[in-house]
Amino acid sequence: MLTDRFYQELATLLKGGSQEWGPLSIAIGQGEQSWDRTPPLMQRGIQTLVHEVARQIINAQDIVYLNDENEVSVQATPRLRIQTNFPAELGTGTLRECGLLLGVGDAAVLLAYFIHPRIEKLSDATLIRHIQLDLRPGKVLPEELPTRYLGNTKSEEFHDLENTSAACQLNEIRIDRRHYFVSIDEALALGYDYCAFCFSKELSQR
Repeated sequence: MLTDRFYQELATLLKGGSQEWGPLSIAIGQGEQSWDRTPPLMQRGIQTLVHEVARQIINAQDIVYLNDENEVSVQATPRLRIQTNFPAELGTGTLRECGLLLGVGDAAVLLAYFIHPRIEKLSDATLIRHIQLDLRPGKVLPEELPTRYLGNTKSEEFHDLENTSAACQLNEIRIDRRHYFVSIDEALALGYDYCAFCFSKELSQR
């Protein structure tokens, strides 16, 4: 069992940084134009931005602790706000993605990733990006149950989002044809078949 103190100490490490880890940074990117029509599926295995255009290293003063009222705290808490500015001429153009990275260059590790509605950064504009992290394990509401199973209502097959391959072509599934299942049993009860690529050919009936 992880104690409450564990999350506070983890936040302290992130805020203070480590020469061994390297600095934290926020990156912004263009993403893909097709996302304006059909946003991609979010998968935990993502390792880089799709089309990064700029990255800013986070300074120590740009990381603050937050209390439960979302106010800045001088005491260490398991909640952080990380913020940076992208000044004029840096990261201009169409932006659709943002990420928090640990380390430098191509060796940096992507800790958090977000896709947002398209914004246009003009050459004379400053963009403020901030990310809030709550490192405490939270309670899951019934209507917010996480799921790793995605069904295609047209093909009536379902996928394991934590074991997919390019052959699954998940991004080709239209939004109105995506059906998320809490469990495998729920998908099978509705007559869906296993995807042969992310489950196995033995399980699939096709």
